[in-house]
Amino acid sequence: MATEDTNTIDDKKNSNSNSNSGTKENKVVPFLLHYLFGTIISIIIFVFVIGTFGLYTTKVAQSNILPDNSSLAPFTDINRIVKDIPIDINLIKPWHDFFSFNSDKSISQKINFNSEEYLASFKDSFLCTLKSKAKPESGVFANTALYYSKVYDGIIATNFQIINAIFYYLSFLPESVIMLLYGLFAIPLFFIFYGVSYLWTFFYHIINIPQFFRAASENNEKKWEPTNKISFLRIIPLILLGFNCLGAIISSCICPFLFTLYAFITPLAVYGKVNDKKYNVLNLILDSFNYKSKFFLDLATIGLITNVFQYFSTNIALAVIPALIVLYIMGEYRINLPEEGLNDFSKATGVKLAKVSFEKGDVNFNAVSYNVCAIPEESEGGQSGGQSGGKKGKTNKKYNIRLV
Repeated sequence: MATEDTNTIDDKKNSNSNSNSGTKENKVVPFLLHYLFGTIISIIIFVFVIGTFGLYTTKVAQSNILPDNSSLAPFTDINRIVKDIPIDINLIKPWHDFFSFNSDKSISQKINFNSEEYLASFKDSFLCTLKSKAKPESGVFANTALYYSKVYDGIIATNFQIINAIFYYLSFLPESVIMLLYGLFAIPLFFIFYGVSYLWTFFYHIINIPQFFRAASENNEKKWEPTNKISFLRIIPLILLGFNCLGAIISSCICPFLFTLYAFITPLAVYGKVNDKKYNVLNLILDSFNYKSKFFLDLATIGLITNVFQYFSTNIALAVIPALIVLYIMGEYRINLPEEGLNDFSKATGVKLAKVSFEKGDVNFNAVSYNVCAIPEESEGGQSGGQSGGKKGKTNKKYNIRLV
């Protein structure tokens, strides 16, 4: 009887041993699949692609070329002049200065964005199409086009103002940290921005209602009257406003999503120049895999350790860590980084912002006029200040433009 019990116990032990062995073997394939197609692909997509979108946007924000003032070009004919400044890109810092804002030992390539070329890209945009219809001689729907032109100018300028602020301050972080944070929080940031944008979307749809009542100037039928002469006792504009109520409601509902998407995508379409060669977000993605390959290895190693703990026993997982430490000490994680003077790398300039400020002054100032849409814009006195043909010129206006 005792012999039979002993044999039964031995059979159970062998059965459990075989079961555990089979379980371990069965875990190897899921581990490899999850690590390679889960962890590695996630790092590539979220950090090195989406994260690089955020990194590139920080460079555009530093250049300050996104039009964030509806009183300036491309929304009006007052040129939004921004002086080109070299902006650090593919920034490489020594480890002891990793979190410093302006390290003396950091090197980088330099990217430049041309604000004049960027403004010219708006010439064939929907903004210019609306402005071409928003002329007094365009007929009964001219006021409708004028209304939506003013509304969308305000929304886009506000969106870009917020994008500039968020990503400029984000640029003070190390580039790899920006990539990691944006890769993790890009989608939540988009939807938060989208939700909050309903506030100024409704605001601009309301405050521009007087545009429906605006008439042609008494002195020139091809120009709009000043805003202080608008009368709300006009019958036809009242009827027109009634017909446009539904359209304005629909517009205010769909604009937040469309213009939020526009605000996040537009910086990615901007071209810069590195050593007089065109440079865009795709170039930065490729360079990120090259110059931030150690960052990729670090994330891949963290993912490896996490997956080992998830799929195998603690003893096996703990055995992997010393092996990785040995590899690190042996220099397997060491990567030859570019040196100053090679591949257009030079001493980093630090985080800078190209500023342009605008304010009304008390003395006449020959402001540079640049009508992107080639459509003369009205001033408060009903006088045209633009130059047709989208060319630059001089115009006497009481504006003071200061470059900072």
